[in-house]
Amino acid sequence: RVPGGKGSFVKLRNAVLAGFLAAALPSSAAEPVLLLHGLWGTADSWKAYAGHLRSAGWAEGCVVEFAPSSAEPRLRPLAGAVSGGNVTGSAAWTPEAACASAPKGGRPFFRVVFGDNDGQSFETQGRQVAAAVAKVRGLTGAAKVALVGHSMGGLAARAYLQSPGYRNDVAAFATV
Repeated sequence: RVPGGKGSFVKLRNAVLAGFLAAALPSSAAEPVLLLHGLWGTADSWKAYAGHLRSAGWAEGCVVEFAPSSAEPRLRPLAGAVSGGNVTGSAAWTPEAACASAPKGGRPFFRVVFGDNDGQSFETQGRQVAAAVAKVRGLTGAAKVALVGHSMGGLAARAYLQSPGYRNDVAAFATV
């Protein structure tokens, strides 16, 4: 039994996982981190961990998401994203500009959302990981990224890393 009830346990679990991520992927490294959700997950699956990472000095970028059956990701800035003084919805605002300016300060991390995380093969999801890696590298100018996959997200990352299409663009890989 955890003092404080289930909510305290969840907070402790989230803090421990965020600590694990920070230790496994030290913030002194420059590579952006892509967080890959598990089966039936969404960007919100990483929400609590993202809060702990931000508290530890990491910088959250945008969400990189795929529409069902899409091979190309789209960028979704977090609520209130600002780019060069242009707030979400203004005439000069674009998702790419908002996402490029979003990660300020610490090591950047991005949440990735698969297009159909229940009906796609791991090979298809591996190709989506490849496209997300390319999108984030283009956005940040990084030569490599780090991947953190939860459950199915880890299998999708492994599918990319073991595929003939792997481009040696991943510096670190962790599964939880």
